Amino acid sequence: MENKREGPLHSLVWGAVLIVAGILIMLVNFGYEVGSIWRYSPLILVATGLAKIIQPDKADARISGTTTVLWGLWLLGNFLHLFGMSFRNSWPFILIIIGLEIVGRSFLGRPGREMTSREELNGQR
Repeated sequence: MENKREGPLHSLVWGAVLIVAGILIMLVNFGYEVGSIWRYSPLILVATGLAKIIQPDKADARISGTTTVLWGLWLLGNFLHLFGMSFRNSWPFILIIIGLEIVGRSFLGRPGREMTSREELNGQR
């Protein structure tokens, strides 16, 4: 099992998400209308992505954080119909996000495999 170290920003974001979700569910249970607030739920993805960018836990965390932010902004734009966005007319943005992630990961390079002791002795890679 891998020991994964998560920073305080990661905990702060997820703690804030749970607090907001709990408050909204409690308001619904008390009879308040919170439907319009749920339209802003993609901001959770934006916050999570920003936390990955600011405090990465792995080498590729900034790339996945950036794509998470882009997914959140795309969903938010569709939910709020920003700039006339809808799921019907903004689907090419999905291709752009996927392409950006592929290009970003290609700059990281493919992780090298471990060399065997025999290859090390022969000076091979």
